[in-house]
Amino acid sequence: MTRGCLALLTGLPLLATLAAGCSPPPRPAAPAEPRTIHILQQKVEIAEALKRMAAAYADEHPGVRIVVETVGGGRDFDAALADRFQAGTLPDVFMSLGYLSIDPWIPYAEDLTDESWVADLRQGTAEPVTRQGRIYGNPLAIEGYGFLYNKALFRRAGVQGLPDTLSSLAEACRKLRAAGIMPFSNGYAEWWVLGVHNFNRLLGAAGNLDTFVGALAAGRDPGPDAPAVEGWMSLLDLTARYGAPSSTLTGDYTTSVALFLGGQAAMIQQGNWIEPDLAKNAPDLEVGVLPMPVGEVPDRRLPMGVPNFWVINKNSPVKDDAKAWLEWLHSSPTGRRYLLQELKAIPPYRSLEGEALGKLSAEFDEAWRRGNTLPWAFPRYLDKTKSIAAAMRSYLEHKVPHAEFWRALSRAWREP
Repeated sequence: MTRGCLALLTGLPLLATLAAGCSPPPRPAAPAEPRTIHILQQKVEIAEALKRMAAAYADEHPGVRIVVETVGGGRDFDAALADRFQAGTLPDVFMSLGYLSIDPWIPYAEDLTDESWVADLRQGTAEPVTRQGRIYGNPLAIEGYGFLYNKALFRRAGVQGLPDTLSSLAEACRKLRAAGIMPFSNGYAEWWVLGVHNFNRLLGAAGNLDTFVGALAAGRDPGPDAPAVEGWMSLLDLTARYGAPSSTLTGDYTTSVALFLGGQAAMIQQGNWIEPDLAKNAPDLEVGVLPMPVGEVPDRRLPMGVPNFWVINKNSPVKDDAKAWLEWLHSSPTGRRYLLQELKAIPPYRSLEGEALGKLSAEFDEAWRRGNTLPWAFPRYLDKTKSIAAAMRSYLEHKVPHAEFWRALSRAWREP
């Protein structure tokens, strides 16, 4: 004690008060650990942007941090999510494709129907995650795909006009090859490029989807949809015939996109999700969007839909923080900036219609607003897509003859 304190303690009536006054000052409380939102997602093309978004959110919300883990690029996301559930470590937020993909998780998904952003959703964007009138997911973005094309290479080859029939696309391929330009970078080593997006083009061409799927499941001839099947097979043949050997059957997503962005191929079957790669690696590339024709009637419709949704684990101890994060994405200036400028997304919100978009997203957004779209049907049949992709690969490898391809698809559809 100091000399002053010793003197004061000689006054006994003031002992307790003065003793307290001579105690060391209280230590400041240790700062609380931030609450952590664990997110599991599967879109490799936005992985880095999501990490930057997580850091920006933490800057604005010091008591919360977000940890983003990406499982994609050939890794089985659904299997990884199921493994986390079995281990009792289901993440606080996880991605879902909706329809069949979300059905097993409805008992564990937070009901988001009453969240403020729901009233701002563009028409139809919540349908894949709506059950009995309740909404169980937040749509990340609207996406579309088709044949992306390099406008400069088309001009160099003398391709005039936009090919929107099988014959005009074949003529464009011949001109490109004659000019020494590889027409397609296919990336068919990725099962989803074949069994999801390419096969979805056939589903979109069916006159009646339920009738078509019924015939496929029963092994019956496609009947009135036979011309669509034949046209789709011809389109697949065309892409393989004019595809880069290094990408058609062995190239993954990264390889095939790199060929296209590097100007080594004139077309690629991909969508506006490559916008971040385009902005980062080839910002000056002139890119446009072509349809995927399956006949001789001009058809410029593009397959579009909402492929990914944020689902909140209703048993998460930080589910309220996760809801606040979704609201931040929707309504805050920083969140909106990340949707538009970092994720390069077509936002699912009416209040963001007309905002500046990337070159690809702007074209797809125009198609969406005009209703110039094809069905986004594949999420209804996700359990079939890997088997379908395997059958398509066998066909491309010439293990299945042309005349047997429909039956091979039918057998693949019936696989357990």
